[in-house]
Amino acid sequence: MIEVYDSHLHMGMLSDKCIVHPKEVLQFICKHHVSGGIIMPTARVNGGDDLTLYEGLYKESDNLGFKNALYVNRDVLRMFKEDSLSINRFCALKIHQEAVDFDEHELNDVFIMASEIDIPLFIHTSAHPKCRPYKYERHISKFPKQKVVLCHGRPLIEAESLMNQYKNIWIDTAFLSIENLKIFVSHGFSDRILFGSDYPINRWFFEKDETEWYHGLICNIEHSFSKCVANKLLRDNFLKLFN
Repeated sequence: MIEVYDSHLHMGMLSDKCIVHPKEVLQFICKHHVSGGIIMPTARVNGGDDLTLYEGLYKESDNLGFKNALYVNRDVLRMFKEDSLSINRFCALKIHQEAVDFDEHELNDVFIMASEIDIPLFIHTSAHPKCRPYKYERHISKFPKQKVVLCHGRPLIEAESLMNQYKNIWIDTAFLSIENLKIFVSHGFSDRILFGSDYPINRWFFEKDETEWYHGLICNIEHSFSKCVANKLLRDNFLKLFN
């Protein structure tokens, strides 16, 4: 059985009435023999981020053995500048421009923060004007040693263009169709793609059984690529990026 690491998992508030705790996420991925992964709070579009709530979830996920990605909002940036933020438990940073619309100066501060801590930066990407990959090119070129993961790898043309120009750019497979994943692989990027599910965000979009959906994500990769490439996507690239 192939070993799997999920680089894109969530805990926290899916809605005002639904909080997903890391224990629930761990129990779910263990059913699929997932060996580990990165868990991060859910970015609430249009704000509503509660750093106090996050701190409790981070502690709970630490106790369960998860690697944590720190969701960066303006409070986090301020605390980092004031040297009042404990960052040694985090293996990555995550930003979502639809939730926190950082200006160019603030984005530069985010890249400085990631660079100084020396951990990868996950960026939500989409066709939304605030989230298109090209929006970050100036910062990507300014920090060539900073590993940047363009979550979802979309729009495909922009993400692929940046991957061609900058060797520090990665993508994940969260909500990426198998057809588009095949394009990235066929164009030589199999060493810079991470398996990610975005679980449990699927609850907003799909009514199908979660177990069937998640199992299908893994099986599609196993059956669509050679064993060597499938191992890279599901395991090896994760271990390479996070030592």
